[in-house]
Amino acid sequence: MPFAVAYSAACLEREGFSVSINDQWAREQSPRKMLRGVLASGASMLVLNVDSMNRDIVLDTAWAVRRHCGPRLPMVAIGQYADVFPETLVGPAGPFNVAVVGEPELTLVDVARVLASGNAESDGSDAIGLCGIAGIVWSDRMHPVRNDPRPLVQDLDTLPMPAYGLFRLDDYAKMSAFVPIAGRVRWGWIMSSRGCPFGCVFCSPTLRKSHGRIYRVHSPAYVVDMVEKLVHEHGCNAIAFEDDVFSLDRERTLAICRGILDRGLKVFWTAQTHLATLDEELIAAMAAAGCRGLCAGVESGDEEVRRSLKGNSLSNETILKNVALLKKHGIELTAYFMIGCPGETIDQMKKTVKMAVEMDPLMIQVAFFTPYPGSEAWERYMVGGIHEPEMSHYNRFGVNLSAAGRRDVERLHDRFYRSFYLSPRRMIRYATRRLPFVLLQSRGREFKLLFSTIVYLMSPVHSMKMDSMDSVRRL
Repeated sequence: MPFAVAYSAACLEREGFSVSINDQWAREQSPRKMLRGVLASGASMLVLNVDSMNRDIVLDTAWAVRRHCGPRLPMVAIGQYADVFPETLVGPAGPFNVAVVGEPELTLVDVARVLASGNAESDGSDAIGLCGIAGIVWSDRMHPVRNDPRPLVQDLDTLPMPAYGLFRLDDYAKMSAFVPIAGRVRWGWIMSSRGCPFGCVFCSPTLRKSHGRIYRVHSPAYVVDMVEKLVHEHGCNAIAFEDDVFSLDRERTLAICRGILDRGLKVFWTAQTHLATLDEELIAAMAAAGCRGLCAGVESGDEEVRRSLKGNSLSNETILKNVALLKKHGIELTAYFMIGCPGETIDQMKKTVKMAVEMDPLMIQVAFFTPYPGSEAWERYMVGGIHEPEMSHYNRFGVNLSAAGRRDVERLHDRFYRSFYLSPRRMIRYATRRLPFVLLQSRGREFKLLFSTIVYLMSPVHSMKMDSMDSVRRL
């Protein structure tokens, strides 16, 4: 779920604005169809969420609106791409009147107030209306103007709950073996905290769902209220916590688990976390409260490579100890790995394959190291850049910074998946633990996914169809 959109919509509604959402992500449409939807809505302000992966279609849509509507419909860009490259989106170079830098919720309310009051020209260029709004880049007809930054929201409880009712939650379904329900699974989505202090070199604001390294939280009571709302008002029987590091604050995590149990909320849930933040008491409490799956980055089986990516935050000893504790308490793990890292040799990559086999998580995702814009890696390694929509760390090896040849890294990537998933024991586990649930949950989509996976795993060459690789990523 696009949390920036969901929270922003709720903030606008709280201030009395009428909001509708055209969900391009869940229901893909052409720019022309999007334009028809915008015109039919009668909107007085259009907000488009843009990131590195959807930038081209967002710009196509925005230019189509601008050509048809001229200056009479102000357009605002939000999202992580607007946060990092706002000047490319506004002014003579771009179709937008305003780009929001930082968290968009309160800023959008200020922009909407200015437009509603008539204190800005129809093209959004009047300095009286926009120069006082913190956290935006806007056009004065000649060039982009960057206002003072807006501080991050420190007390997240001051924000209204996301506008879940404006989304079709069934469009945001996971096909997950984590949820042992033989039937329809309706997912709810929560970001209970924002920010990550770990500072991995590959982490880019153009891809993240939250802003900054400063850790900020919703209180345990607020989080449990969100869980209760999704369960009782929206019929959700599974929750996905999308925090960068759900268990970073140990006592807060324990309080959330107690709150779920105290209110008798019967719901399974998954979360993203950092393996170094776990211990047995915390893992046991999470399992008792309904946690059935965690996602965590391991990145490399070679500690030297991992330190170059993640600092000293995670050791092999911590990984293996906490993975064993997760298995003991019935919490499955999806482990994220990365190959083709700067200076990495094939022997070091093979250590990563060995680590994955030793950990034996339920699922793995293997990415190519990719220096996305805004990351430390981008600043350190990229000269001249790369077209962002061509980047996909699951689908293609865009930039080879390793000590190995490109073809050798691609071959190892394929062997990594095959060596992990094609062992008889894992195939039996898949058939007995995943397949019975997901075939009933996914309304037939699992068959297509399974076929694509088989095509990929049995393919003798790397130059397979990209959608097959993407299916493996979702698996």
